[in-house]
Order: sequence, then C-alpha cells, then structure tokens
Amino acid sequence: MTTSIDKATAQAVATEIQEAISAILAKHNLQESKTVWKYGEWFEMKVEAIAVERGLNGVNLASKEAMYYTKFGWTAYDENYNASELTAPLGTIFPMKGQNYAFAGIDPKKRKFPIYARRISDGVMVGITENMIPTINLHAQMASK
Repeated sequence: MTTSIDKATAQAVATEIQEAISAILAKHNLQESKTVWKYGEWFEMKVEAIAVERGLNGVNLASKEAMYYTKFGWTAYDENYNASELTAPLGTIFPMKGQNYAFAGIDPKKRKFPIYARRISDGVMVGITENMIPTINLHAQMASK
C-alpha cells in the first residue's frame, strides 16, 4: 500500500513552516526571496533567503536584482537596435498606473519584465517592462535637481 501526502495537508504544513521561517529570518536580518514546496510521496520545501540592507526608499540593496544592476547596469534595445540605458540610482521614485514605485534593480532572467520596482504603498515587488526606462531616468534627474 502506497501512502502519499495530499494537497490540503501539504498546504497546511507549508503555511505553518512559513510562519516559523519568516520569524526566524527576520530575527537574523534576512528576507525570504523564494520558497518552493512539493508534495506526493514525501513533502519537500526549499527556502532561499537574502540579507537585508535597506537603501533609499526601502529598496533592499542586498537583493540579487539590486546587486545585478549595481555590477552591470542595464541597457534595453528596441526592434531597431536603438539603445535605452537605465541610469537612475536604486530607490528612484517614479509613478506608474496611479501609484508610486521605487526602482529596485534588474532581473535579467525575466525577459518581458526585467525591471524590479517596489510599490511604495505596500512594499510589494513587481516586475515592469523596459518601456518605463525613460520615465525612471526622468524622475531620477528631477530628484537630483
């Protein structure tokens, strides 16, 4: 007879573990970046955490996205190979769809939404398109004046 873990049980276990993990990471100045869990014959959970170093407007300067931008920068190319370089500093606030966001870094693996931003109102991280580069750069220039 084969026994396995059903989805409801796995969800309950993951939720309980998640609460404990969040508290432990916060105690050590770490932030969860990704959690994946699987169920079936056994329950498996993988947690990735990153250090927290708050910069301008609450942006985590120790995140993978912030470190990538700091090391390599970012240049987008349109269909005619015209370059659009992102020059704004991390933490630059810019508006989008009626809300304010802080530029938080780059995730080069996300082809459609490589630019990461932190929504100011609730701190949620979102990916946005490269079309926002001129807006982000403009608000960086306006903030520096």
